[in-house]
Amino acid sequence: IVESANPLSSYADISAQQKAYAKLDVMVVIDVAMTETAMAAHYVLPAASQYEKFESTFFNLEFPENYYHLRHPVAEPLANTRPEPDIHHDLVCAMGELPKKFPLLKALVKLDRKLPQLRLLPMALGVTFKLHPKWAKYASLVLKATLGEVLAEKRAKTGAAPLGNYDVASVLWFASHAYAKKYAKQVRRAGLTSSGYMLGEELFNKVINSPSGLILSRHTHDEHWELMRHPDKKVHLYIAEMCEWLDMLPQKAQRDAERDKAYPFNLMAGERRSYNANTILRNPEWRKKDKSGALKMNPSDAARLGIANGDWVNCRSNRGAIKLQVQLTVEMPDKVVSMPHGYGLRYPGANNSEETIGAQANLLSDLKDCDPLAKTPYHKNIAVNIEPLAKSA
Repeated sequence: IVESANPLSSYADISAQQKAYAKLDVMVVIDVAMTETAMAAHYVLPAASQYEKFESTFFNLEFPENYYHLRHPVAEPLANTRPEPDIHHDLVCAMGELPKKFPLLKALVKLDRKLPQLRLLPMALGVTFKLHPKWAKYASLVLKATLGEVLAEKRAKTGAAPLGNYDVASVLWFASHAYAKKYAKQVRRAGLTSSGYMLGEELFNKVINSPSGLILSRHTHDEHWELMRHPDKKVHLYIAEMCEWLDMLPQKAQRDAERDKAYPFNLMAGERRSYNANTILRNPEWRKKDKSGALKMNPSDAARLGIANGDWVNCRSNRGAIKLQVQLTVEMPDKVVSMPHGYGLRYPGANNSEETIGAQANLLSDLKDCDPLAKTPYHKNIAVNIEPLAKSA
């Protein structure tokens, strides 16, 4: 299953990716757009867009005030599209991993919402997972089918529209209790008044009933060292793996020198420009300039190769070649060229034809040329050669 990703455009070495995916017996793509990967899949399960479902950002880290925003939908989903949690839930149930409904547990949840101080929900979940251990790994789906349904039914009675997938907000019950337990005094500084277990309940209710977001917690500068995970509360500058890699630099420099004889230019693939984006935005007409994603090049390098501004060239690596139009600029140092990411997407054109505007940078990248630990390819350092193309008469 590939979800919210487009590896046949966004991952290194597209040619190798295509060969690997072609060997799969079944590939399912869950996405909001008909991406290159979706086109290669056996099944596509269309997802609702960010404006049609409840969702949030989980990398919002601030100090001293921490914010959280459960974004509410502003429109109903398009026909035949569904929020991803609903798709996941149905898949798990169809595989026989979970029942679709939990009537007894849901009844206890309804009572728990009226008398949360009794802690019926955590006790009921504990008993449920003790009786059915394999359900524990699907705890978020169990909560969605019980607490989530209770929340959604309550929201429906208010006449709120669009209703959206409000049941998914239930997973924040776990997070709210964990956060309130770990940062109790900081959460109370944000205006909450409860303590212990009920502080988690108060935080959860505030989170799901704050459509414009809320301040989760307020920290002081005296407390920032408490956020350090090391027992000694210090920054550890020595990283053994990094020191080992530093010792390898002389050998790497020698290998790079040999490689540079065939591929003398360093390509920075993925430059941030005014009109490059992720591969959800597929219609090329949204770009007001740089429609094909020009290759930026230093004028002195271009003059040496007989290349003029606007000429087309082959940009070739050890993995493949792409055709690019040159833009001369003194922004680029000698022997360094740059191109944006997110181009070369397939899009329906006139008369049912298919258009591809621009080139995919990952036709040049090499899976093996990557960070040895994280395996992230070195997109900013792709060794290439620039070959002028014959000009048409």
